[in-house]
Amino acid sequence: NSSFPSAKISQKAAASRNNFPSTIVIPINTADDDTAAQVASAIGGQLGVLPIGEQSPSADILIIIGQNYSY
Repeated sequence: NSSFPSAKISQKAAASRNNFPSTIVIPINTADDDTAAQVASAIGGQLGVLPIGEQSPSADILIIIGQNYSY
């Protein structure tokens, strides 16, 4: 994405469940809160916290694509 030229997808995986109603952008480190908010705004998601049952990734930001996301 040209809005985030230094962004790199480090891993793609299925979430622990497939019924998240909306897309959630989760900063793993609080230092990434501002960037996560910008990503959430850019993709129409909302800022959130790591849901129970989800694994914390080695990435800086986790994005869970919700049912509301349209490609």
